[in-house]
Amino acid sequence: MTNRYNELSKGNQAIIDAFINSVASGGRDITDIDETGHRKELSDIHIKNLTIQELERIIDIRANDFSVYIGNTGKVLLTSDVSHASLNGLLVQINLETAQLENVMEDRGFQIAFGGEST
Repeated sequence: MTNRYNELSKGNQAIIDAFINSVASGGRDITDIDETGHRKELSDIHIKNLTIQELERIIDIRANDFSVYIGNTGKVLLTSDVSHASLNGLLVQINLETAQLENVMEDRGFQIAFGGEST
């Protein structure tokens, strides 16, 4: 398994680098340059074969482009921007701006949803 994983990672490195560069630059066109110098679109399989470290890097680079829906209390829709991504064992942990607070009740949305304040 490890050898196959390393082969996939090494074999896709140019594609992965192009994908990361495209994402980092804000590009919507996920492409790579083939051996003949022509642009080609990255397939879902290339993206699926990204390592967990590469996926974490992409999410971290583009963290400002994400907003996470937390839930609905009936009064308010709770969301939070993404602060950053990091590895947590074998998973990518996506950390929210709200999680950076000492107490989530410092967030105005949480105050309205759970603190009894009116909108």
